[in-house]
Amino acid sequence: MSSNAVTAPHPAEEDQQGATAESRAGIGSLVVVSMGTTAVSHVTIEAQRRIEQSDKVIYLGADPLTEHWLRSLNARVEAPDGPDERNAPPPQRADRIVERALGYVRAGLSVCIADQGASAIGGHASHEAIKRSRAEGYRAVVAPGVSMEDCLFADLGLDPRQGYQMYNAADFLTRRRRPDTSSGLILRFVGGLGERGPVAADTEPAFGLAPLVEALAPLYGPEHEVILYEPAVYAAIDPSIRHCGIGELAAAKATVMSSLYVPPKGAPATDQDMPPGSGTADGH
Repeated sequence: MSSNAVTAPHPAEEDQQGATAESRAGIGSLVVVSMGTTAVSHVTIEAQRRIEQSDKVIYLGADPLTEHWLRSLNARVEAPDGPDERNAPPPQRADRIVERALGYVRAGLSVCIADQGASAIGGHASHEAIKRSRAEGYRAVVAPGVSMEDCLFADLGLDPRQGYQMYNAADFLTRRRRPDTSSGLILRFVGGLGERGPVAADTEPAFGLAPLVEALAPLYGPEHEVILYEPAVYAAIDPSIRHCGIGELAAAKATVMSSLYVPPKGAPATDQDMPPGSGTADGH
């Protein structure tokens, strides 16, 4: 091969180069970086580069270790902890964070929102910022990290190829979702049920998990074993994995980090007329 050969950049690198060029030209841009589930350890190489190259980094999270690491990559890190954001209800707080980020974008800066993921408002603020930036014609992209469900599959030894359903626990209850009991069910943020506002990680929910018992017991039976799961927030600690029957959930304690995994009640029916191949349950 000729020594003059040029290797084409990876699409992600190409996009980063474009965002950097736009910043130099005074054209604002936005990237939302997922910080993953376990502090620092679950940030991708792409996300780290985005953080390093941004003119402004807004950190949506409360972990001091992660914030210190972010500042080691980029001195222009700020947390939305001013009085306006700190004292406002979550929806208004999220809107103010979005407006802060968009103000920088409109000023021609490359802005990075570093979303811890478990933040009570992080998801909403990040999605709104992306949507509004694109609506105004600015470049806006997302750099994903290791998600909670990735950790859950790994820690519980589950095979996602067999299918699963996932809902926010409050959405599952208020919209009266009807799950397929032959497929695994993941309910996120079960510890926040009944809360009216931000809660600390060790705060018990106002109404506990009793509403989940009422919703799940008629479908699966009160003896059906479920798993309350919390991923490891730091690499040096283990995840929390607690088994109990659905009927015992009312007495269980959960935090805002807790998710509930409901295993299938039985195997789904198989279409015997479907020819074998890559689409079968044991295909790759």
